[in-house]
Amino acid sequence: MLTDADRRAVARHPLFVRLEPRDRERLLEASSARIYRRGELLFAAGDSAHAFFVALSGWVVLYRLSAQGERVVLRVVRRPESFAEAAALGLASYPAWGEAASEARVLAVPGTAYRRLLLASPETGLQVIAELSRKLAHLVRELEQRQARTTTERVARFLAEAAADGEGPALVLPVEKSLLAARLGMTPESFSRALARLKREGAIRERSGRIELLDRDRLRVAGGCR
Repeated sequence: MLTDADRRAVARHPLFVRLEPRDRERLLEASSARIYRRGELLFAAGDSAHAFFVALSGWVVLYRLSAQGERVVLRVVRRPESFAEAAALGLASYPAWGEAASEARVLAVPGTAYRRLLLASPETGLQVIAELSRKLAHLVRELEQRQARTTTERVARFLAEAAADGEGPALVLPVEKSLLAARLGMTPESFSRALARLKREGAIRERSGRIELLDRDRLRVAGGCR
């Protein structure tokens, strides 16, 4: 069951924003939302790519396995990001594993139904491609800007943005530090050192996996948030 907030988030997504409202609603009716437990697989590499996904809450990790059987993290996804989008364009199988990194509520959108909409309206298809191109350019700029920031700035920015999505003086880290570090483009050790630095500066306090936000203004300044 999709909430009104879910529908608004999906409507703003690049894959949906150019669809006619009637077509978008028909597509959502053909889609399904479900809750995955932490550690539960959404799909495995090689599975038939029947759908692409939109994270509605929680976190999802996408990874491949090395020759030694170790996980190589490709992406860590949160609301309202999509993933496995190639399924919408006819990819035969998923190239990676998708796993819930925390309890996660995820929308599965059938690829065939989505492609049918685009084929019925080539103009809409071109608009979707243009929207995705703009999104890709934005992500590239974000990556370049992120790499220009120090590890402490990246962690402070992440905490400030995550805190803005919630309420109260404390933030529970949603997934393991190693996954958050991968999302922020650093090692787990660098992530821990950045947390320690923010603690010394009096911006946060860490207790049993909970981050207490002692000075949100200082945290936003440390992260370069506007």
